[in-house]
Amino acid sequence: ISHSERFAGSSLLGTGMSTYSNSTIDKVIDYDKEGDKMLEKLMKISTNEFKDPTEHEVFTFLEACYKMFMSQPMCLELTPPLTLCGDIHGQFNDLIRIFKTNGFPPKTNYLFLGDYIDRGTHSIETMLFLLAIKLKYPLHFFLLRGNHETSIVNRIYGFHQNIMQRYGTERVYNAFTEVFTVMPLSALVGKRIVCMHGGLSNDLIETTTLYQTLNDIRRPLTDPPNPSMPLDLLWSDPYASVKGFQYSIRGVSCTFGPDVVNQFCEKHGIDLIV
Repeated sequence: ISHSERFAGSSLLGTGMSTYSNSTIDKVIDYDKEGDKMLEKLMKISTNEFKDPTEHEVFTFLEACYKMFMSQPMCLELTPPLTLCGDIHGQFNDLIRIFKTNGFPPKTNYLFLGDYIDRGTHSIETMLFLLAIKLKYPLHFFLLRGNHETSIVNRIYGFHQNIMQRYGTERVYNAFTEVFTVMPLSALVGKRIVCMHGGLSNDLIETTTLYQTLNDIRRPLTDPPNPSMPLDLLWSDPYASVKGFQYSIRGVSCTFGPDVVNQFCEKHGIDLIV
């Protein structure tokens, strides 16, 4: 059976991946080499020499990305200095501008907070570029999952359509989706700053072991159920006029007020939520 056919099964990437130890993963895949190959291709994007990565190249690359994410925690423990970045949404030129302004890895360490795809015109290139840097500099560059890295959202807001127009097959889309299911949902920076794409959850108020609770979320994590703590990490919103937790008018997850923020920070010794 071919590599592409194996990849196109009901579980394109995930079968048995979580059983790999870090040392085994490093022996199986040369992350630096895979990152370099994709970066070399994508750096030609503004030239006549640029050609889309083939389906086979994307599958091989995404398999490496899957294993890379599984080799690192679900809740990242990071140390400053660190540059934090919000939504990119397929704006490839803006992404390059961020690196030119703040420095390229590994000179500058980065934590991106999710929503890399949809809306913009270069979702595929943006996602591949960020993942390639992750493979190239795994200890200097970190990517959290956002709510647009869920199929319930990116099937509607453009990423699925982009994939189908470019590759004409669900297999490539499904391969990206499997990578999204193993991306971390949160990070703890310097033990005092909590980062996530969305916001707080009642479970995080009740727990006495914050890091363990965040890190124990099981992977692969498909689109989280509503309500749930993983969903809140992707979706919940702070509102200055709200007290406690309230249902969100978006119909997904919840909103929370300043009282919740203060309670959370005091209980867990946190200075800042990003």
